[in-house]
Amino acid sequence: MRDWGLKKNSLWCENPMISFGAKEQSQDGDRNTKFFKQVANRRRKFNTIHKIQVDGEFYVDAASARNMIVNFYENLYHEDQPSRFFLDGIAFASISPDDAGDLVKDFTEDEVSNTICELGNEKVPRPDGFNIAFFQYCWSIVKGEIMGFFADFHDKGVFEKSLNATFITLIPKMACTNDIKSFRPTNRKCI
Repeated sequence: MRDWGLKKNSLWCENPMISFGAKEQSQDGDRNTKFFKQVANRRRKFNTIHKIQVDGEFYVDAASARNMIVNFYENLYHEDQPSRFFLDGIAFASISPDDAGDLVKDFTEDEVSNTICELGNEKVPRPDGFNIAFFQYCWSIVKGEIMGFFADFHDKGVFEKSLNATFITLIPKMACTNDIKSFRPTNRKCI
């Protein structure tokens, strides 16, 4: 009978659909840790690409697979002949010299602060985990670093290369596939 009590308790602890009250959690701690680690490990193992087929050839080691995936998508999206429209001979209205001068002025603290306050505060978090609400509520603390960033950009005219990084994730179009053409690339811009 005592064994059944232990098994029942274990079942309740490992069932993610069953929630414990705040009082019980604070006393017992998080008893689901082992279960959730197992779920995360199974998911990671399932989502890992162990080998990939590019142009009929399989690549198993991570470095060569990564290089072939990058080469495949660079070739796929490369334009031999640009298909862009040229606007030669079309007259456009120009901005005034005063407006042109405003475009090269330093960023003011009010300008940056107002822009951050106008953004939706629950936008997608950045890769560091901070969303716009963090910058809005902690402006007095982070404004020195943010304004330093904008001053640095204004002085040098270029962003840090890592600010324009993009992470590509391959989403399989069908289960149990190894062919690169059976994946859909998605990206996450890290600005």
